[in-house]
Amino acid sequence: MSLGLLLILSGCQQSRYQELTGETMGTHYTVLYELPEGMQIGMLKDDINTRLDAYESYLSNWREESWISEFNRMGPKEQKSVPRFIVPLLMQNFYLVQQTGGALDPTVSPLVDLWGFGPDGKGPESPSEQAISERLERCGMQYLVFDVSSRNLSKTRAGLELNLSATAKGYAVDHIGDLLELAGCSNYLVDIGGEVRVKGVNAKGKPWRIGITSPVANLKDAPKVAQIEMTAGAVATSGIYQNFRKSGQQRVSHIIDPRTGHPVQHATESVSIRAPTCVWADGLATACLVLTPAEALELVESQDDVEALILIRAEDGSLVQRRSSGWPE
Repeated sequence: MSLGLLLILSGCQQSRYQELTGETMGTHYTVLYELPEGMQIGMLKDDINTRLDAYESYLSNWREESWISEFNRMGPKEQKSVPRFIVPLLMQNFYLVQQTGGALDPTVSPLVDLWGFGPDGKGPESPSEQAISERLERCGMQYLVFDVSSRNLSKTRAGLELNLSATAKGYAVDHIGDLLELAGCSNYLVDIGGEVRVKGVNAKGKPWRIGITSPVANLKDAPKVAQIEMTAGAVATSGIYQNFRKSGQQRVSHIIDPRTGHPVQHATESVSIRAPTCVWADGLATACLVLTPAEALELVESQDDVEALILIRAEDGSLVQRRSSGWPE
């Protein structure tokens, strides 16, 4: 869901900087880090891959055997134990729903499926209002019951499904970053599908540079519209420009407003969020894509140490940038 980040990675092959790449969670990942003194090449590779495999096996809505898919098949009041490493992610989602006024809601899957953007890719061209209303009845974090002490999760509404994809990649990025820091790494970059967290400097001793690309169909050749330098923190971008379908002359976005049950209609093409953690940047980027630009900026300005760059498609096809007060020029 998060798109549009182009990393400018100069000189990563130099000195003791290591690079790991691969696929996870339906996308690509890159981990760049400087080996701490005394650590041999390749020592962290297995730990990183093991953690990434765990996130996918537990949180993938596309895997029938995953923890989250098993929970989604459960009936009301049945309980399922939440793995310890998922508890903070679940709590972050409860908080994000509150902070965004429901613009982010990880129980929106029934509506996503209805509009044809779910795992099977099927849905009516334009669902009826009755069908939308019925699916809305199956959505809402208020129908989830989480006992923190026992780590048991249950639902009070039949058909409710949990989908943490709006924050899962950001959460995984943070965990890999924490793993690197515990291992003594002072300089690193972690990128999973465009969700990025950095610390320190690159192999040339300079801050990491992250470019925000223009929201066009071919990301490989897309020009940069903004660039920031960072020595700490995270950036995540969400956009509607690569996952949509045409209905007549209208573009139908895969981003569904959980409050109305309809795809978002405003002209926002992408939202990039800079925040202290990647899970927070990831969740806010999705929520701000649901909100209007004015609402999104108001939300961002209310958050500590959070900034935003919003790209809006004008009527003539050009891109208009709207930035929060602290986003660097």
